[in-house]
Amino acid sequence: MSQSNDLKDISTAALILIDLQVDFCEGGAYPVPGGDEIVEPFNEYMELFSGLGRPTFSVKDYHPRRTTHFKEFGGELPAHCVKGTPGSELHPKLRFLDGAGLLAKGDRLSDDGASAFDGRDAVGMNLRGLLEQSESDTLFIGGLSIEDSIMTTTLEALRYGYRVILLEDAMRGRELAIGNSLKAMEEMQRCGAEVITLEKLKCSLS
Repeated sequence: MSQSNDLKDISTAALILIDLQVDFCEGGAYPVPGGDEIVEPFNEYMELFSGLGRPTFSVKDYHPRRTTHFKEFGGELPAHCVKGTPGSELHPKLRFLDGAGLLAKGDRLSDDGASAFDGRDAVGMNLRGLLEQSESDTLFIGGLSIEDSIMTTTLEALRYGYRVILLEDAMRGRELAIGNSLKAMEEMQRCGAEVITLEKLKCSLS
């Protein structure tokens, strides 16, 4: 996979965490294989960005009990990340730092929350508005899962004109079919996304 260049300065960057929630990790209602493995890498990314004064925005599924997203009501997926349930919470080992933004998506009857740009914070501000407030034009994106919300968010961000850098060591795919994650990564890069690891990023900034 290609690696990002020209990262001596991330003073206009934001870190985006997507769907790193209990229900998407081992033992959850709709787990992504290896989902738990990205918690510690993402903690390190958050510490790095916080130390450089750049924001983290965590966007999570927060579905109503009744939604057309679920099989029970005509959708394709098992019930997951239902409002107010333990499964909707962020992974308990995430060291979510003070000042980081928390947004909810998929919280209406017919809204599946496919993109992080669907997320809104407690006062109704959407992700794009928060990025504008923080003067962010480069997005470092990680979380779950590659073929779903990460890909949807990445392609939307590229259409909006953001530079997108995918965190190779802080994302996992669902792999419902062999090779799906790789195909999704290749498509995102074809459209303009870049890929980096924590080690490479630290080296670039040193």
